[in-house]
Amino acid sequence: MLEALDGAAKITEDDGGTHYLTYRDDRFSCIAGADLLEAHQQTENSPTRRMVASCCNTAMFLKFAKGHWTSAYARRFAGDIPPVEMRTQTQFRTSGLPLPDDAPSYRTFGAKLFWRLINSRIAMIFG
Repeated sequence: MLEALDGAAKITEDDGGTHYLTYRDDRFSCIAGADLLEAHQQTENSPTRRMVASCCNTAMFLKFAKGHWTSAYARRFAGDIPPVEMRTQTQFRTSGLPLPDDAPSYRTFGAKLFWRLINSRIAMIFG
């Protein structure tokens, strides 16, 4: 949906997956251009807002309203970015390419992800 916007930059990888860099909300902010961001939702009641720079229709990050984290599209970062640590929601893959074996893959949201989210929430509470 977002890549179909006029002039939009690519957000998916060659196999159709999306590489995110996920940050605690207290460690993520938009330092420039926040006034240009527009929220896109798949449905009116969707708890996830995908933030797009209105000047160029580039998807920047997504925010799950019920969560304490923000997921930025890795393609928006230059230079050395952290490697993939896990792949989630692989049940929705449409690619016939094999999954790389450089990180664990989970059909849904694996326990490892929930463990990391719980620990990050505790860290936010206690500073």
